[in-house]
Amino acid sequence: MSLNYIPLDNANNEIRVIQLLACPGDRTSPAAPPVRCRLKHVTPKICPKYYALSYVWGDPRDLGELEVMYTPESGLEEQWKTITVQKSLETALKYIRRSDCSLVIWADALCINQSDDNEKSIQVQKMRWIYENAYEILIWLGPAADGSDELLAALIEIGEDIHEFIGKMVFSWTCSTKPVTFGIPPTRANLEIILNGSFTEYAAASLASVSHRLRRL
Repeated sequence: MSLNYIPLDNANNEIRVIQLLACPGDRTSPAAPPVRCRLKHVTPKICPKYYALSYVWGDPRDLGELEVMYTPESGLEEQWKTITVQKSLETALKYIRRSDCSLVIWADALCINQSDDNEKSIQVQKMRWIYENAYEILIWLGPAADGSDELLAALIEIGEDIHEFIGKMVFSWTCSTKPVTFGIPPTRANLEIILNGSFTEYAAASLASVSHRLRRL
Protein backbone atom coordinates (compact mmCIF):
# COMPACT_ATOMS: atom_id res chain seq x y z
CA MET A 1 0.00 0.00 0.00
CA SER A 2 1.21 3.53 -0.76
CA LEU A 3 0.53 6.91 0.82
CA ASN A 4 -1.95 9.45 -0.48
CA TYR A 5 0.33 12.47 -0.35
CA ILE A 6 -1.00 15.91 0.51
CA PRO A 7 0.54 18.54 -1.83
CA LEU A 8 3.29 20.68 -0.34
CA ASP A 9 2.91 24.45 -0.04
CA ASN A 10 5.70 25.56 -2.35
CA ALA A 11 5.03 29.24 -1.68
CA ASN A 12 6.17 28.64 1.92
CA ASN A 13 8.97 26.23 0.91
CA GLU A 14 7.38 23.30 2.70
CA ILE A 15 9.16 19.98 3.04
CA ARG A 16 8.11 16.76 4.77
CA VAL A 17 9.91 15.22 7.71
CA ILE A 18 9.48 11.92 9.53
CA GLN A 19 8.93 11.72 13.27
CA LEU A 20 10.45 8.31 13.95
CA LEU A 21 8.84 6.91 17.08
CA ALA A 22 10.81 5.28 19.89
CA CYS A 23 11.00 1.51 20.28
CA PRO A 24 11.78 0.31 23.83
CA GLY A 25 13.93 -2.80 24.11
CA ASP A 26 15.94 -4.46 21.37
CA ARG A 27 14.79 -2.41 18.39
CA THR A 28 16.66 -4.51 15.80
CA SER A 29 15.58 -8.02 16.83
CA PRO A 30 13.16 -9.99 14.61
CA ALA A 31 10.62 -9.82 17.44
CA ALA A 32 10.82 -5.99 17.69
CA PRO A 33 7.70 -3.96 16.85
CA PRO A 34 7.46 -2.59 13.30
CA VAL A 35 8.90 0.81 12.47
CA ARG A 36 6.32 3.49 13.20
CA CYS A 37 6.56 7.13 12.16
CA ARG A 38 4.52 10.26 11.57
CA LEU A 39 4.94 12.20 8.35
CA LYS A 40 4.61 15.96 8.75
CA HIS A 41 4.88 19.16 6.74
CA VAL A 42 7.28 21.86 7.99
CA THR A 43 8.69 25.14 6.70
CA PRO A 44 12.17 26.67 7.13
CA LYS A 45 10.69 29.13 9.64
CA ILE A 46 9.06 26.41 11.73
CA CYS A 47 11.33 23.40 11.46
CA PRO A 48 12.42 21.08 14.29
CA LYS A 49 15.96 19.77 14.69
CA TYR A 50 16.20 16.97 12.17
CA TYR A 51 18.67 14.40 10.85
CA ALA A 52 19.14 13.95 7.10
CA LEU A 53 19.45 10.30 6.13
CA SER A 54 21.71 9.20 3.29
CA TYR A 55 21.48 5.55 2.29
CA VAL A 56 21.62 3.18 -0.68
CA TRP A 57 18.16 2.47 -2.04
CA GLY A 58 19.07 -1.08 -3.01
CA ASP A 59 17.14 -3.58 -5.10
CA PRO A 60 13.65 -2.13 -5.79
CA ARG A 61 12.25 -5.67 -5.63
CA ASP A 62 13.44 -6.11 -2.03
CA LEU A 63 10.58 -4.61 -0.04
CA GLY A 64 9.80 -3.88 3.60
CA GLU A 65 6.99 -2.20 5.53
CA LEU A 66 6.49 0.86 7.72
CA GLU A 67 3.51 1.94 9.80
CA VAL A 68 2.90 5.59 8.99
CA MET A 69 0.53 8.20 10.32
CA TYR A 70 0.38 11.06 7.87
CA THR A 71 -0.81 14.27 9.52
CA PRO A 72 -4.00 14.75 7.56
CA GLU A 73 -5.92 17.76 6.38
CA SER A 74 -7.90 19.54 9.07
CA GLY A 75 -11.01 17.72 10.17
CA LEU A 76 -9.90 14.24 9.12
CA GLU A 77 -9.21 11.49 11.62
CA GLU A 78 -5.62 10.32 11.98
CA GLN A 79 -5.10 6.68 11.06
CA TRP A 80 -2.09 4.39 10.97
CA LYS A 81 -1.41 2.92 7.55
CA THR A 82 0.99 0.12 6.65
CA ILE A 83 2.93 1.10 3.54
CA THR A 84 5.46 -0.69 1.36
CA VAL A 85 8.97 0.78 1.06
CA GLN A 86 12.32 -0.53 -0.03
CA LYS A 87 13.88 -2.89 2.50
CA SER A 88 16.98 -0.72 2.86
CA LEU A 89 14.90 2.20 4.19
CA GLU A 90 12.98 -0.01 6.62
CA THR A 91 16.25 -1.49 7.92
CA ALA A 92 17.92 1.91 8.26
CA LEU A 93 15.02 3.34 10.26
CA LYS A 94 14.87 0.21 12.41
CA TYR A 95 18.49 0.71 13.46
CA ILE A 96 18.28 4.49 13.77
CA ARG A 97 15.23 4.63 16.04
CA ARG A 98 15.87 5.09 19.73
CA SER A 99 14.49 3.32 22.73
CA ASP A 100 13.68 6.40 24.81
CA CYS A 101 12.61 9.22 22.47
CA SER A 102 11.50 9.98 18.94
CA LEU A 103 13.75 11.42 16.24
CA VAL A 104 12.94 13.71 13.33
CA ILE A 105 14.37 12.37 10.06
CA TRP A 106 14.44 13.52 6.46
CA ALA A 107 14.64 10.66 3.95
CA ASP A 108 14.01 11.35 0.28
CA ALA A 109 12.12 8.14 -0.54
CA LEU A 110 9.38 8.92 1.98
CA CYS A 111 9.53 12.71 2.33
CA ILE A 112 9.21 13.29 -1.41
CA ASN A 113 6.23 12.00 -3.37
CA GLN A 114 8.09 9.76 -5.82
CA SER A 115 5.00 9.52 -8.04
CA ASP A 116 4.84 13.29 -8.63
CA ASP A 117 7.48 14.43 -11.11
CA ASN A 118 6.75 18.12 -10.53
CA GLU A 119 7.19 17.76 -6.75
CA LYS A 120 10.36 15.72 -7.23
CA SER A 121 11.82 18.44 -9.44
CA ILE A 122 11.10 21.15 -6.85
CA GLN A 123 12.23 19.13 -3.84
CA VAL A 124 15.48 17.99 -5.47
CA GLN A 125 16.41 21.67 -5.81
CA LYS A 126 15.92 22.03 -2.04
CA MET A 127 18.14 19.08 -1.13
CA ARG A 128 21.28 21.18 -0.72
CA TRP A 129 19.45 23.34 1.83
CA ILE A 130 18.01 20.24 3.52
CA TYR A 131 21.43 18.65 4.03
CA GLU A 132 23.18 21.89 5.00
CA ASN A 133 20.59 22.68 7.66
CA ALA A 134 20.34 19.19 9.15
CA TYR A 135 21.54 18.78 12.72
CA GLU A 136 23.51 15.78 11.51
CA ILE A 137 23.77 13.68 8.38
CA LEU A 138 23.24 9.99 9.07
CA ILE A 139 24.97 7.68 6.61
CA TRP A 140 23.52 4.18 6.47
CA LEU A 141 25.80 1.62 4.83
CA GLY A 142 23.89 -1.43 5.98
CA PRO A 143 24.04 -3.77 9.00
CA ALA A 144 27.50 -4.49 10.41
CA ALA A 145 29.36 -7.35 8.75
CA ASP A 146 32.92 -8.68 8.38
CA GLY A 147 34.43 -6.29 10.93
CA SER A 148 32.88 -3.14 9.40
CA ASP A 149 32.07 -1.71 12.86
CA GLU A 150 35.72 -1.91 13.91
CA LEU A 151 36.89 -0.33 10.64
CA LEU A 152 34.45 2.57 10.91
CA ALA A 153 35.42 3.16 14.55
CA ALA A 154 39.09 3.31 13.52
CA LEU A 155 38.39 5.81 10.73
CA ILE A 156 36.40 8.05 13.05
CA GLU A 157 39.16 7.91 15.67
CA ILE A 158 41.78 8.83 13.05
CA GLY A 159 39.63 11.71 11.84
CA GLU A 160 39.13 13.05 15.35
CA ASP A 161 42.88 12.85 16.05
CA ILE A 162 43.67 14.75 12.86
CA HIS A 163 41.01 17.37 13.61
CA GLU A 164 42.60 17.92 17.03
CA PHE A 165 46.03 18.15 15.39
CA ILE A 166 44.84 20.80 12.92
CA GLY A 167 43.15 22.74 15.72
CA LYS A 168 46.38 22.83 17.73
CA MET A 169 48.33 23.94 14.69
CA VAL A 170 45.97 26.85 13.95
CA PHE A 171 45.72 27.79 17.65
CA SER A 172 49.50 27.82 18.02
CA TRP A 173 49.94 29.97 14.91
CA THR A 174 47.38 32.53 16.03
CA CYS A 175 48.29 32.69 19.73
CA SER A 176 52.08 32.26 19.83
CA THR A 177 54.86 34.59 18.72
CA LYS A 178 57.20 31.62 18.32
CA PRO A 179 57.12 29.46 15.19
CA VAL A 180 55.60 26.09 16.03
CA THR A 181 55.67 23.13 13.66
CA PHE A 182 53.23 20.21 13.81
CA GLY A 183 54.25 18.37 10.66
CA ILE A 184 52.88 21.19 8.47
CA PRO A 185 54.54 24.61 9.00
CA PRO A 186 51.93 27.01 10.46
CA THR A 187 52.64 29.72 7.91
CA ARG A 188 50.09 32.27 6.75
CA ALA A 189 49.91 30.51 3.39
CA ASN A 190 49.15 27.13 4.99
CA LEU A 191 46.58 28.70 7.30
CA GLU A 192 44.86 30.28 4.31
CA ILE A 193 44.79 26.87 2.59
CA ILE A 194 43.00 25.42 5.62
CA LEU A 195 40.54 28.29 6.01
CA ASN A 196 39.77 28.37 2.27
CA GLY A 197 38.78 24.72 2.32
CA SER A 198 41.33 23.54 -0.26
CA PHE A 199 43.04 21.58 2.51
CA THR A 200 40.62 18.79 1.61
CA GLU A 201 43.18 17.86 -1.00
CA TYR A 202 44.95 16.19 1.88
CA ALA A 203 43.31 12.85 2.68
CA ALA A 204 43.89 13.38 6.37
CA ALA A 205 41.90 16.58 6.46
CA SER A 206 39.13 14.89 4.52
CA LEU A 207 38.82 12.26 7.24
CA ALA A 208 38.76 14.98 9.87
CA SER A 209 35.87 16.76 8.20
CA VAL A 210 33.90 13.52 7.78
CA SER A 211 34.29 12.57 11.43
CA HIS A 212 32.38 15.65 12.54
CA ARG A 213 29.33 14.97 10.37
CA LEU A 214 29.29 11.17 10.49
CA ARG A 215 27.31 9.28 13.12
CA ARG A 216 27.79 5.59 13.67
CA LEU A 217 24.37 3.93 13.50
